[in-house]
Amino acid sequence: MASFMRFFSTTTQPSVKPAEDVYALVLRAFGSAPWNCSAKKVRDGLSYAYGEKGFYGVLAYNEKNRLVGAALAARSLCSRGIQRLQLMTLCTEPERQGSGIGSQLLQKVIQTSQMRKDGCVDLVTLQGSPAVSFYMKKGFLVETPSPDYPDMLQMRFHMGCPSCARS
Repeated sequence: MASFMRFFSTTTQPSVKPAEDVYALVLRAFGSAPWNCSAKKVRDGLSYAYGEKGFYGVLAYNEKNRLVGAALAARSLCSRGIQRLQLMTLCTEPERQGSGIGSQLLQKVIQTSQMRKDGCVDLVTLQGSPAVSFYMKKGFLVETPSPDYPDMLQMRFHMGCPSCARS
């Protein structure tokens, strides 16, 4: 479990040091199988996330003030004009996976999204990865394969949004 968490947003982005720590963490988490993301892809993805309007993140630290997990998200309007949250990255140190840090981060993101009255939390993850079962255990439903990326799944955590309610 994380000792403490820090919240930041587009108005309180992390300084260069935490931003570099987030980059290094995401690269360690997604730089190997099954994701195999390159350093460039990680850097480009983080630059995109930080630049999104409505961006915010939650960082988890251990008792030695070392970054051990990160959740990065951005709020946007869905096609029907309802506010939603796009979870862009959720990761923990590879050796700390299964310790509850990811669950703590996800819970904080969902609580913040509920408090802000978002209709849902959306994400895209790799089909067949351990992340799919993790998110399903947390209440996310598989929506569709991603139309732009056939090896990816779109998943959604519903929070009472009438425009995305399942029948």
